Amino acid sequence: MPKRWKETVIFWSTDKNCLPSSRAFSVIALNDPRIDRRRLAKKHGPLPTAPDQQTVLWYGLYRKNAENGAVEDAHGAYLRYREMTALAVTIMAVFLVASGVVHPNVHAILVGSSIIAIEYLVLLMAARNAAGHFVSNVLAIQSAAE
Repeated sequence: MPKRWKETVIFWSTDKNCLPSSRAFSVIALNDPRIDRRRLAKKHGPLPTAPDQQTVLWYGLYRKNAENGAVEDAHGAYLRYREMTALAVTIMAVFLVASGVVHPNVHAILVGSSIIAIEYLVLLMAARNAAGHFVSNVLAIQSAAE
């Protein structure tokens, strides 16, 4: 599945600025006590407020810290949850088509759909959480670096 589709399934937006990196400095950095915004601004100039510019600066910081264990772990967690969330949507589609063709029992379809929908919502929250942690870990490490 295309990466863009997976992001749409997780963040419920087709906007190219739907990823948490587009709110890295305006929202995430404000809510994480590990991040020293003054220090980041001192190192990298005024922190951007435009979503696309926040993503650009954040990605540059990520590339500098990609080898850090905390960043690798957070990135891996996000990617795993992203894949599982997209898979849950695919399973739902396959289940609905298959159950409609093979065994069109309304009660069974509702129960099965509900279980898969709950799984999707749990994975969705985990993926969004992991994405936020990924962004904040990069900023926290970068702000603490000498």
